[in-house]
Amino acid sequence: MRWFWQRRARTIHCTQPRMLRCATPGIHFEATFTIEWRPPLRVRPNLEDLVLSRTLARAGEVAQLFPAVEVRTAQDTINAELGAPEHTRATVYRCLDARVQLALSERAREDLAQQQADEARIRRLRFLRTNLYEQPDLFVLDRIE
Repeated sequence: MRWFWQRRARTIHCTQPRMLRCATPGIHFEATFTIEWRPPLRVRPNLEDLVLSRTLARAGEVAQLFPAVEVRTAQDTINAELGAPEHTRATVYRCLDARVQLALSERAREDLAQQQADEARIRRLRFLRTNLYEQPDLFVLDRIE
């Protein structure tokens, strides 16, 4: 609902993906934003850029807590944080709704799959190394690898 003294709501569609750092080193989330906000009666210059940069900064803080495997969990958490009352009220604008869609690029997915395969191989080799002294039959498995 809009009162007569309030300005109409504005919408920012950020379709160009922005990179958000995640907990997995070397891999970034690609984020697209849709932000609905209402300016105050006195409009400041570059207010739309301020809204976008604050939303991007808050989303970046939350995204750093999640590994790249948990894209949907990170997206849900960011959207929940952006809908929290402390984000919706700012001194120079009011954020009505903010939605973020996260994805991984094709190259990031390939890097993540390679990294997971490498970690699985290292875990297997460590298992073989520690258990090789106790069970000599595993020596054959180590040679197959």
